[in-house]
Amino acid sequence: MKKIINGFNNVLFDDSSEYKFDQLHETKFLSEVFTSLSQLMKDEFNDYLFFILSSHDRNIIPSSAKFKTEKQKIIIVLSDESGTVPEYLSPHYYAIFKAYMQPDKILDNNIFNFSLGCVKSVPELPITPINDRDYSVFFIGNLNNSRIKFYFSLISTIIPCNWSFLNNLSRIKKLILPIKSKFDNRFPNSYIRFTNGFMHGITPIEYGQIIANSKIVLCPKGFVSSECFRHYEAMRAGCVIISEKLPETHFYQGSPIIQVNSWKEGLKRATYLLNNPKELEKLNKLTRDWWNERCSEVATAQYMQSCIYQLQAVKC
Repeated sequence: MKKIINGFNNVLFDDSSEYKFDQLHETKFLSEVFTSLSQLMKDEFNDYLFFILSSHDRNIIPSSAKFKTEKQKIIIVLSDESGTVPEYLSPHYYAIFKAYMQPDKILDNNIFNFSLGCVKSVPELPITPINDRDYSVFFIGNLNNSRIKFYFSLISTIIPCNWSFLNNLSRIKKLILPIKSKFDNRFPNSYIRFTNGFMHGITPIEYGQIIANSKIVLCPKGFVSSECFRHYEAMRAGCVIISEKLPETHFYQGSPIIQVNSWKEGLKRATYLLNNPKELEKLNKLTRDWWNERCSEVATAQYMQSCIYQLQAVKC
């Protein structure tokens, strides 16, 4: 087990992880979460031993499960987008926090959802008033199987056609994507583009600059999960977010994120909002408030503290 965050002897990286800690997108977010959590819990913070595990294996047995310590063990599980609940790990830890889980109501009462956070290389920039931003609608991302309907919703408004014969991703990428990967003209002053890979097309710095200068951000589903870093980066920037349905968890239930059943509906909502600047301003404020109170580093630390204290009350 390796100490990974300067100043914290009780935060370790699990040896069963698939990546090194400095390879994770979440390192900056996690470091700030633990800084806030230590400030909130004060001396009590050192009563716990925290482990971070990054693995795509939904059935993994972390090395820390057998780690002997007098402290209460808490693990944060990242990277597994399957949505599964690690009930089999419940007896090995005081608390388990896992990203990408679907429900909040979990039978094992020591398992909790966890925030995805923001990619470390995407900068946080000063907030620009939403109606002063240069880009109306923003999306850039890989074309994968989950985004075929999103792609067709965009292209059908430009080239009306029955695209059902192109129901194969490799066929689409071979025949259509080379011809039509940019949809900037779908909305005035917009940036909507498909790429051939994660974090391709523009640099993380350029991505951060554009997202901070965008009114509306479209968040289609990723390879597996409807949750993605884009939601958090857009929230942090105060963008209005239009998304596919998200799990009803602490981080999304009741949020100002506009969740749609189809991208035909989503694109209509974008058009409506661009014609209603007052509504954009209202959603901008609600989104910033939601980020600060529910999803930011400080809010995530407060949530973790609340979950830990909830367990203390049950076990007393």
